[in-house]
Amino acid sequence: AYLHVLDTSGADTYTILVEGATNSGFSSGVTTLATFTFNGSQLGSERVAIAGTIPQFTRWRVTRATGTAGDTTTIAVVLGRF
Repeated sequence: AYLHVLDTSGADTYTILVEGATNSGFSSGVTTLATFTFNGSQLGSERVAIAGTIPQFTRWRVTRATGTAGDTTTIAVVLGRF
């Protein structure tokens, strides 16, 4: 899993979870595959290796740990399976 911080205007901190599930509604079998924590005041990227099987359905979820509403950040989260 890869995280790229492409643009930012604040000093917020964020936690991003890459999750997998056994169904498309994410109502059962939800597992955390990778966790990213980043400071929104800096551009950059990070890679997290995932060991084992990746479920068919995946998503990413962001929570702001610190900061204020209205600060903008542009990110890209990529999951590569091979």
